[in-house]
Amino acid sequence: MTAVTVAKQGPQGIQVLIDEHPDSTEGRSVDSTAIRATIATICDSTREDSAGITAGNPFAILPAGLDVDHLAQSVQNYLRQLTLGANAAAAALFCGSILAGHTSEADEFGDIAFWLPGEGDVDYGAAGHEVDILNLLGLNGDSIIPDGGQVREVEVSPETGLPSTVGLSPGEGAEVQQLRKLLSYLRGVRIFSCAHSQGGVEVYVLFGCYEGDAQSGWAGLVGIGVET
Repeated sequence: MTAVTVAKQGPQGIQVLIDEHPDSTEGRSVDSTAIRATIATICDSTREDSAGITAGNPFAILPAGLDVDHLAQSVQNYLRQLTLGANAAAAALFCGSILAGHTSEADEFGDIAFWLPGEGDVDYGAAGHEVDILNLLGLNGDSIIPDGGQVREVEVSPETGLPSTVGLSPGEGAEVQQLRKLLSYLRGVRIFSCAHSQGGVEVYVLFGCYEGDAQSGWAGLVGIGVET
């Protein structure tokens, strides 16, 4: 059984799920340093703090108040695979983040999956809930999207199902195909980006409604791009 550690991170106290014993037989490696850099940047904490969470690979972030014991194992497995798949596809396409794609001028940030519970009547897929999503993840959306801040919709390519920021060659590889398969489990996928209060940094969020046999909610990816 793969061990999962829940660690508190950042001033908002988000939860980070960490795979302490990654399965090397999957044939896919994740740059955990790059993922920790993303967590640190979004949460306005230091990279040293993120690097010191624990050994292993961070694979998902959750709201601080979510009871992880009630998060279905199938959902945890999906989030783990989504993080693995996103970073494997990005590496295969020679970019750091599959969300920022080839528009980013840096490859030091990795994408990480997230989960929001589906209880309640709020449709997070509707426009106008971007700050709510960031705040639920403890990402201080009011700071990331300050007064007058602009939220930009990122097009999902109808041909590839991936962000329009990604340039694909005609012969896409197995890593990209696997990510497309994982994203197909999300209904009504949206992607938005916004400028972080830290200059030159763009926050990207991909999300959609996940309807599993054991549990339903909102799942997606958070990533960072650098634009100067």
